[in-house]
Amino acid sequence: MPGVFSFGRVNVDIVFRIRESKVVRGARHVIEEVTARGGGSGANTAIAASRFLGDAEKVYLVGCVGDDQEGKSQIEELRKENIDLSFMKVAEDELTGSAYVVLDGENESTIFSFTGANEKLTKEDLLRSGLQDKLNYASAVVVTNVSRTLAFDLLTMIKSLKTKVFVDPGKSFLSFKEDIVKFFPLNSYYLPNLYEFLEVMNSNSRFLTKSIDELLNVRPDLKLVLKLGYKGAVYIEKESNELLYVNAVPLAKLGLKIVDLTGCGDTFTGVLTASLAEKSDVEQALVYSSVAAGLKATKYGARASPRREEIENFIKKYNDVIKVKRIDVKGLKRILRS
Repeated sequence: MPGVFSFGRVNVDIVFRIRESKVVRGARHVIEEVTARGGGSGANTAIAASRFLGDAEKVYLVGCVGDDQEGKSQIEELRKENIDLSFMKVAEDELTGSAYVVLDGENESTIFSFTGANEKLTKEDLLRSGLQDKLNYASAVVVTNVSRTLAFDLLTMIKSLKTKVFVDPGKSFLSFKEDIVKFFPLNSYYLPNLYEFLEVMNSNSRFLTKSIDELLNVRPDLKLVLKLGYKGAVYIEKESNELLYVNAVPLAKLGLKIVDLTGCGDTFTGVLTASLAEKSDVEQALVYSSVAAGLKATKYGARASPRREEIENFIKKYNDVIKVKRIDVKGLKRILRS
């Protein structure tokens, strides 16, 4: 049976909620609430995909936890989400990764990460596990925030596969445009947020369209999905001359409250991967993903992604709220200025 494979970190998120609107360097902040929840982009993405697909397709998570109590708790939680952990490594005498998240009064998060056992997954582990044979039948592979060395080994390993490949590395392993040009498999989907993209391209928002052209001129096969936060997302495919824009859910206008933006990007990536894996068209996949990310923002926790039924019910109720539009470069510039 085909499956969706998510590669990335498994963390315990320790969330500190403060009243102030911003975290100020050198200032003293009073913590109003402390909670511990599961996190890590690999796990968050896998859960979002699994909740969307249900029993239709298996979702595998490939990562590493420590042999501590936190690692055991994470494995138990992930199994409850129907995630297949056949390729999950448990590293002896290592601490499970953790992230310390400061959630401010505007529900923006500042994250401090301890990678821990996440760094202990190696190419040799993947080869020993028989994973490569399984990947031959994958319907999609999504690579999130693995280590730089493992990322390039992994992307090289899957270059020959005919499956869809999605890469959403955050700031974990991409440093230069040349990394994308050299290592990304043919026809990959690249899903950075705006700031990650500009950093990799050594650019700024004034030269965004120039930077997009610069990348896609040397890798015209890439599908670039630029996540713009509260402004939505843009899908750019040079070979078919597609430039699609999907707006974000206008939560405040619908009377819905934003409580936690942590994990919204992972939710978007997980649902986009899952919907395209089951052969939804790009426009429908963008709608699903935007709605999923919006609904996640109304719930606490990086893994609080909605199930498919909730997404579809929202679309039925507010069928004129989320739209995909074909735009041109001038349209993209207008969106960024808005």
